[in-house]
Amino acid sequence: MKKLIVAVIAFSMMFCSCAFAESHPGPIEKLSTGLWNVLSSPGEMLYSVTENRTGTGLLAGTSHGLLEGLSRFVVKGVTGIVEVGTFLLPWPNGYDPILESTAGFKEQGKQ
Repeated sequence: MKKLIVAVIAFSMMFCSCAFAESHPGPIEKLSTGLWNVLSSPGEMLYSVTENRTGTGLLAGTSHGLLEGLSRFVVKGVTGIVEVGTFLLPWPNGYDPILESTAGFKEQGKQ
């Protein structure tokens, strides 16, 4: 019975400490963000082409979409490589992601 009480107290302390922990990103979050950026960067080409073809002509939307998709592919891929390479170091913004999202990148370019 004594072992059961000790196990229950240890188990509850373990989960209580997790519940009150602050939610700052750490190295694992930086690594997963970097891997996602590297793996999803080729999809930016297709996404940009389909996004730019709506409302514009076929040729204009495709050519503009390819150029925009290529730039987003390079930026997202390089950012992912940097995040994977430096996931153990709190650089450049601690463990926060360097590039929040592709939509944020696109909006910054249009300002």
